[in-house]
Amino acid sequence: MQCRWSASRLEFAVDVILNVALENKKFGNGGSSGMSRKKAREEARKQIGDTSLLDHISKYMNNIIVDDHIVYHAMNPSVEIMEPNSIQIRVGLGHGFS
Repeated sequence: MQCRWSASRLEFAVDVILNVALENKKFGNGGSSGMSRKKAREEARKQIGDTSLLDHISKYMNNIIVDDHIVYHAMNPSVEIMEPNSIQIRVGLGHGFS
C-alpha cells in the first residue's frame, strides 16, 4: 500500500506525538497516561504543520511499541457514544505489560 509520506516523516510524527503525550501525561490506573487525540494534535501541530499527517498518525498509532512505551487507543468511559473526542492516546512504560 502506497503512503503519501516518507518513512522518516512518519517516524518523526510518531516521535512528536509520543513526546507530546509524555510531556502532558496525567497518571491514571497502572501508571499509564493519556490525552485526547484532539489535544495531542493541537500540541503536535506546534512542531508539524501537516494536519493530515498528524490525523493519519493519531488514527493508526494504536497497539504499537515505541521505545519503552506501549501506545494504544482507549475509550473515554464518561462518553457513551464513540466519537473522535472520546478516544485517547495512552502511553505507559512497556515494562510489566503482558
